[in-house]
Amino acid sequence: MEDAPGTDLVPTPDAEIVPVDPVHAKRRGRGRPRGRPKIRVSIRMLRSLANIHCTYEEMARILNIGVSTLERNYGNLVNEERAKGTMSLRRAQFKSAKKGSVTAQIWLGKQLLGQKDKVEHTGPGGSPLQIAPRLVVVFPESIASDRPAAAEHGSTAGEPVGVDSVVSTQEPGPA
Repeated sequence: MEDAPGTDLVPTPDAEIVPVDPVHAKRRGRGRPRGRPKIRVSIRMLRSLANIHCTYEEMARILNIGVSTLERNYGNLVNEERAKGTMSLRRAQFKSAKKGSVTAQIWLGKQLLGQKDKVEHTGPGGSPLQIAPRLVVVFPESIASDRPAAAEHGSTAGEPVGVDSVVSTQEPGPA
C-alpha cells in the first residue's frame, strides 16, 4: 500500500493503520480541544438529588447541564437512586407505624392493603336517607309582631322561623 503524499500513518488501538492529514492532526487531540468543554458532574450530588426524587429539570439546573444530557448519560443512575430513596422512605414509614403512629398505620393500610374509609349513604337502620329541604324565613322587626303565626311560635324580631312549622293565615295575593 502506497502512502498518499502529505499524510502520516497512525496506528489505532486495534492495530489498523489509518492515514492522517497533517493539517488537521492538531484537532485529533494533539492541540486545542475540539467541541464544547467538558463539564464535570458531581456524582455524589447527583445521587443525593435523585435519592430525594428531584425532577430531571431540578437536577440539571443544579448540576449546570442540559436535561437531555442528564437523561442520556445518567438516567440509569438516577433511576437506581430514586428506587433507593423510595425504599428508605418506606422503611421510615414502617418504623413510624410500628412505634404506634396511627396516621402512618392508616396510610400504609390504605396504600398496601387496599383498606379504605367506609362512607355510609344510608339512614338509621340501613334505611334510605331522608332529605327534606327546609326554608327559613327571618321576619324583620316591623313585621314580626304583625304576624300571628310568628308570634304563636315564639319568634321575635330578627329570629328565623321554619316555614314548615308556620301556618299562614293570609292567602297570597296576585303577583
